[in-house]
Amino acid sequence: MEDKSVTVIVKHRITKEKEELLKEWIKGISAASSKCEGHLGVKTTSKIIEDEIEYVLIFRFENYEKLEKWENSEIRMEWIRKLEIFSDHTADITRIENLMLWFNTPKANSYQPPKYKIAVIIWCSVFPLQLIMPKILLPLAVLPKLPALFISSVIMVTLLNYLVMPFMMKLFSRWLIKK
Repeated sequence: MEDKSVTVIVKHRITKEKEELLKEWIKGISAASSKCEGHLGVKTTSKIIEDEIEYVLIFRFENYEKLEKWENSEIRMEWIRKLEIFSDHTADITRIENLMLWFNTPKANSYQPPKYKIAVIIWCSVFPLQLIMPKILLPLAVLPKLPALFISSVIMVTLLNYLVMPFMMKLFSRWLIKK
């Protein structure tokens, strides 16, 4: 089953004086988006950048069509108009489809974990699979080497992408973003 989910990352910068207005706006737009068909969730985080605060909203939808329906909805347009009243900046919006989340490219003002941390996470993900894969793949021993390698690599990549890496990212998330 193919994952067709879409993630939208929206960054808003605001002065500290207007932070409470933005927090109320975030609560409102989050509640409104949660009523939209295909909405899978929204997460929020923030960080201080000089004399401003950057809020990052991460919206997830089942597929691109449902995201598009939300983006073109009148209720979303109302929330955008409310934001324009007190916001001095244009939002930075990034759309990412399903597994492209693992390969996002660095952007200005975004934190990327050091390569050694990424290497540790990958190693912690691959090592347990290397331990259990021979037992799982024992029935493939009767196949010629090339088809057996093909099947085992498909199983390994699928387990890494849908099970192991998401678990490891949650498990190590604080360590990854700690500067």
